[in-house]
Amino acid sequence: MDCLGISSFSQVNFDGSGLMSPIAQDLVDILLPVATLLCGFSDLYRTSSIPLFSCNGVSSGVIGQCQEVKTTLVRIRSENFPDRTWGLDQNGDAFINQGFSGNIFYVVPGLTGQPGTVSFNSVEYPCSYLRHFNFALRLESSQNPANPEIYNEDATFYPRPNQFIPGFTAYESVNFPGQFIRHLGFRLLLNTNDGSPLFARDASFSIENIDLLQSCNN
Repeated sequence: MDCLGISSFSQVNFDGSGLMSPIAQDLVDILLPVATLLCGFSDLYRTSSIPLFSCNGVSSGVIGQCQEVKTTLVRIRSENFPDRTWGLDQNGDAFINQGFSGNIFYVVPGLTGQPGTVSFNSVEYPCSYLRHFNFALRLESSQNPANPEIYNEDATFYPRPNQFIPGFTAYESVNFPGQFIRHLGFRLLLNTNDGSPLFARDASFSIENIDLLQSCNN
């Protein structure tokens, strides 16, 4: 990370099993937020020995067999409160939070597998996704969710670019068509479009990409 004078995370080591050691995880947890804060989310961060991880903690690429993989992280920003981005409180309930207190997500193909859908995967908690529960969004693990039979549907949305405001995207529920993610009292909820200008703004968001370039040269 050139802006910090750090060229790589090569000092963060993993054992031969591909599992991250507790010390390495602590270093990543500390360094990545600091790096993204100071670098303004604009640089490419190069890691020379961090394998990719799947949800269960097993590496999908063992050290020494690394491939260059580009992944996209995002912050999701409110249209009418541009100083606020999607984030979580200590209970995992989803809000639009001010400043750098918002969270970073992966936007991934929808868990239902329906074409054109997306799900929001937590960076901090790789097994967890945003889902609606009683029409309120919260982060919940895919490993032991409430109502597991509808978890994938609750965590899957259709992005609707320019649905309400040009240049901004709305997110429509897969299993409740016509209901969109919107903020109300800064809480992220599912609501039916009431046709009001306020709803249009509350349900419109922009995506800010944060690019990570993971590579190995060995």
